[in-house]
Amino acid sequence: MTEQDLLRLKALANAATPGPWKYTKKRKMYQASIGFYRLTDPFISRENAEFIAAAREAVPALIAEVRRLRAYNAKLATLLEKVNDLFTVEKLP
Repeated sequence: MTEQDLLRLKALANAATPGPWKYTKKRKMYQASIGFYRLTDPFISRENAEFIAAAREAVPALIAEVRRLRAYNAKLATLLEKVNDLFTVEKLP
């Protein structure tokens, strides 16, 4: 996933109705509640409604985690370069 992908997802999440969202079962169908809005479809499954509701909080958290891990990875790469420089033996002429 590129930084551009993360920026696009972050923009979508920021533009969405604030969470948390939830899902409920109404009669014989499930609906995802998004603020004051409800997505109701007789063909939506419990699993899909639950995923839609969970994505509101999960997407921003996942974006933050990807960025945290990338920063950590960059620090480790820098440290590895320093260690490598310490133990690299230059060839004598």
